Amino acid sequence: MASSSFLLATCTHIDITPPVVSGNNFCDFPKYQLTLNNAPKQMSEDLMYAMEENEGPVLYLSGGGQHGAFGAGFIQQWADNHEDGLPEFSVVTGVSTGALISLAAFTDTPEAAVDGYTITGEDNVLNLFVKHKNGKLSVNDYFTTLKKGAMTDLGPFRREVKRIMVDDYDLVGKIAARADLNRKLYIAAVDLDSGNAVAFDMTQMAKRAMDAPTKAQKDFITNCMVEAVAASSSVPLAALPVFIDNRMYIDGGVRFGMFSDQIGAAIVDVQGRMVDEYQGTMTPRDVYLIINGDQSVKQKCGKVNETLCTPENPTGMRDGAHRDWNLIQLVGRVVDILSDQVYNFSEFKISVESNKPEYNFQSVKIEKSVLDHKFSLNGVEKTCAQWRKVDDATEHPIQFQQRYMKCLIDYGKATATKNAW
Repeated sequence: MASSSFLLATCTHIDITPPVVSGNNFCDFPKYQLTLNNAPKQMSEDLMYAMEENEGPVLYLSGGGQHGAFGAGFIQQWADNHEDGLPEFSVVTGVSTGALISLAAFTDTPEAAVDGYTITGEDNVLNLFVKHKNGKLSVNDYFTTLKKGAMTDLGPFRREVKRIMVDDYDLVGKIAARADLNRKLYIAAVDLDSGNAVAFDMTQMAKRAMDAPTKAQKDFITNCMVEAVAASSSVPLAALPVFIDNRMYIDGGVRFGMFSDQIGAAIVDVQGRMVDEYQGTMTPRDVYLIINGDQSVKQKCGKVNETLCTPENPTGMRDGAHRDWNLIQLVGRVVDILSDQVYNFSEFKISVESNKPEYNFQSVKIEKSVLDHKFSLNGVEKTCAQWRKVDDATEHPIQFQQRYMKCLIDYGKATATKNAW
């Protein structure tokens, strides 16, 4: 008993100390704590003003990890389908991987999103704490994950986001310019201390950055914006949580898969009040939803002998021993299942709220046909499912499969061509 207590105590001590912010080093991010039943008054007022001043559509972008490559390809082709590019959105919201895409969609810079999802390896976006030889975690990897608090950190991802936001595409300046037109961009994270979802107002922050009197102050504010994107993308266990102004944040997808609940309700309420003001003569507003996933939990073979798992019975028949399991795999699987439920509920709420006369609602998601979608890379044509197997066999990634992501970008473009928004 004593040895097991010592082991538990050793493994549950996280050896990464949260940063401490004081003095003039606070981001003071404009954000809204979202409780279960109410949208903050200031947010409702901001949305009302944005939608009164702008007739453009509303865009929701869901989470989905590497499947955000689909959304990146979709908005690129959506822009290419029109001489003027993407619509001039009045409100854009993004959760998790959708946060990164939202920066590009809001600024009509879809090539920035495609750039962000075109990686040459997982180390482009993750700093791995674990070794995972041949795609399998060793005993030492489990101890490392417990001690570090996650399998990876997002250092490389932060550098990539900053490159895209500042160095290559000037997204901060473009966000600020749209803020001057009273448009709104929100991304979501979860405040672990309060347990509530949080909406970060990226438009106000961008204006502060562009109005900063010195380059050092502008850089500081820009870094705060990068941290917000990282916070929205920090999947529990897979990556370390993010600290902003001494508060701990994780992936917004843990709370909701796409902005619904308070923010969706507030948008619906605002549009409804505007229609009432104009006595029903107002043109219905377009609402678009891009779901970076297929809204299903991938079935896994549970057998030691994987030949017992077939396409007809992917989890295996009752015969044959079940494979081993461990705490990290169990927690990860539970997160996947709960996240799927959250995402489906969020999609349902948005569709119900937006399926009213005041709106023209359209949505798109990854269909099962993605597995058969063919994509050529370096002169070799394979399906997305085959490219995924190549990634697994050659690189054994934890989260990001580079060839599969390139195929998803192409599939997103094909889907946008077919849907013709």
